[in-house]
Amino acid sequence: MELEENKYNELLYHIGSTLQTAKQNAIKAINVELIIANWKIGRYIVDFEQHGKKRAGYGKELLVTLSADLKLKFGKGFSRSSLQLMRLFYINYPKFQPLADEDLIRQTVSGEFPKRQTPSGVFLSWSHYAELLNIGYICYRRTF
Repeated sequence: MELEENKYNELLYHIGSTLQTAKQNAIKAINVELIIANWKIGRYIVDFEQHGKKRAGYGKELLVTLSADLKLKFGKGFSRSSLQLMRLFYINYPKFQPLADEDLIRQTVSGEFPKRQTPSGVFLSWSHYAELLNIGYICYRRTF
């Protein structure tokens, strides 16, 4: 009876461990997709604003209008300040190279992302990038 109970507890442990790993991997994948989408949105905005020029002349009005239209179509997450952060993300990291979609989905049997995806194996979430962009922007403004 005790042997059966131990095996049952082991079964529970393995199922719980598998579910926990799956949840963590799903969160990582969502964060990666969000970062890629926000970088692309920033690129689209900059390309639209600048038409190939070095600087744009009317970006604030564009972001207000775009924000209202995106909120109507897709819901929250598209405030003017969020769009500005996406724009800054692209401007600050123009050579950002998102990983190929199949690399994001494919994982090893152990559930870990392949080590070649990031040098440290650490993924920053969009909120981390946004905070870094805000800090950089504040420091930039203080120089004037």
